Amino acid sequence: MQGYGETDYQKKRIRVNPEKGDVIDTILHEKLHKKYPNKSEKWIRKKTNKMQYKMSVKKMMKTLRQFV
Repeated sequence: MQGYGETDYQKKRIRVNPEKGDVIDTILHEKLHKKYPNKSEKWIRKKTNKMQYKMSVKKMMKTLRQFV
């Protein structure tokens, strides 16, 4: 995978590249793509930033565990 992450809408699967960027940000970003496939990239990025800003460390760890 060359990018940060990707969403497979047919298989309903999210893949994250742990070697690139902020993994939490990528997970949230791809989960939003999965949940809102018709939203713009700008909307997804804005929503991701808001979600990440409000997250506790506990919630971040729970999010990470989904992909380990």
